[in-house]
Amino acid sequence: RLCVARLSDVTSGALRCPVGTGELELSSYRITVDLATGRTGPIVLDLRGLEAPITAAQSAQAAWERVAFSV
Repeated sequence: RLCVARLSDVTSGALRCPVGTGELELSSYRITVDLATGRTGPIVLDLRGLEAPITAAQSAQAAWERVAFSV
């Protein structure tokens, strides 16, 4: 069971970067989180240490929505 998920991304050099610009396979992560049974909490966007966190949050939201399921 998954209660809360943390969303963050890193470059190949293990440096944190805005979601959707690093090594994270975002569509696979989204599918896994969306299909997790019993998830009761949010998906927390981790912006620690990023330059321009507001811009990073906006681009993360856009990237997250691009990989959403289509029904």
